[in-house]
Amino acid sequence: MRKRFRVLSVVFSRLALIAGLLVLPTVGHSISPCATTCPIYNWIPPSSLGGASPSDFVTTPTDDTHTVPMWLGLDNGYYFAMAGKDPTVKASGPTSITTKIVPLRFTAAPSYVFDTESNDSCSPQRTPALNMVQQSPLFRPISLPGTLKTLGTNQFLSLFQRANFWIPYIEPKGPNVNYQVVFSQILANKQETPKYTISISSPPSTTLPYSVEGQVQTDPTWCNPVAMISVQDLDTLLQTQVIPGLRNYDVVPATLPIFILSNVVMYDSNISNCCILGYHNAYLSTDVGVFSGKLQTYIVANYNSTTYGNYTGAFPNAPDIVGLSNMMAGWMDNPTTLNPTPQWQGTINGTTGCQSVLEVAYPQGVSGTTPIAITALDHNVYHVQDLAFKSWFYGDNGTPPNSGFGGNYSLFGNLTSPNLTCP
Repeated sequence: MRKRFRVLSVVFSRLALIAGLLVLPTVGHSISPCATTCPIYNWIPPSSLGGASPSDFVTTPTDDTHTVPMWLGLDNGYYFAMAGKDPTVKASGPTSITTKIVPLRFTAAPSYVFDTESNDSCSPQRTPALNMVQQSPLFRPISLPGTLKTLGTNQFLSLFQRANFWIPYIEPKGPNVNYQVVFSQILANKQETPKYTISISSPPSTTLPYSVEGQVQTDPTWCNPVAMISVQDLDTLLQTQVIPGLRNYDVVPATLPIFILSNVVMYDSNISNCCILGYHNAYLSTDVGVFSGKLQTYIVANYNSTTYGNYTGAFPNAPDIVGLSNMMAGWMDNPTTLNPTPQWQGTINGTTGCQSVLEVAYPQGVSGTTPIAITALDHNVYHVQDLAFKSWFYGDNGTPPNSGFGGNYSLFGNLTSPNLTCP
């Protein structure tokens, strides 16, 4: 097992939680919105980029050190930006995305602590969530089962992207057989980054620098309790304080910070709109110098250990890294958050119906499907979800042809025909 990195906690002004402000359910009792199993709420944050288009953020080769590497594609009249290099360009080869893993720690009265670095009795060998993520197929090479083994050996999301553009670009004897998009993990450790401790209270504290609205829930069918917090509070905190505060630790537009939560999920405006397992977002950096006005992207995702062993858990269809893998895939194929598509059927932000944004984990037919188990190099079993290919969103079926592996429209074959435009 990889050596655990210990992160230096930063002492802020006293983390004194005001007694009585946080209403906690009785242990073993679940309150709204959960009745044993919590609903999964697919969420896309409101864009702060105005009327921008994906092409506004694809940099020239001479400027690629000032933002994450991206390429611009065109399909059926729609421009889209994706992370990495253009797979349709001969021998464009691999791309390494500089990724900073930033652990977050949450506390709530009377004595709840949700720490990604603490030993977790609901995780294999009591391994902390942070270490499980580090050792997972998201950052370590694997090969996929069955015919998907043809994709080769690499990180799960790089294999997904190879499958996404398999025909005719990456398949054997194709012009770009060495294509990869790899997340080069750098743990934000004590030499680099402080760990942010965020207090959970209802209403949020006005005396603490890092506080969010929220509450804690428990249930006897869960292996761990779950903290539920306001996504608006957290996102504001990240954009205005946490990310700017990490500037001296090389968290800049040229890097991708991934904020890891441990059994902490989010709700949209009120707790009835729960539970958001993760999201990815982008905004224009307020930094100075070469990074001024550049696109800062980031990912927030929960590691779920409530579903473990004989416990059903709060999210039985999204154990361990499902939420994080969905967000990393969503970021990779839509880092600007702006990629438009023909309308498709799905549920986003509580609305079921016609959607028009490229989000590979959200279409009906892949969202909420039975998770696929993958055994990693550390011999632990992790889980991922099926993901839709680019060709599904744009209805590729002839001209242009479907580029998806095996003629399918999703990685594990749940989508076998292209998207039909919503009525």
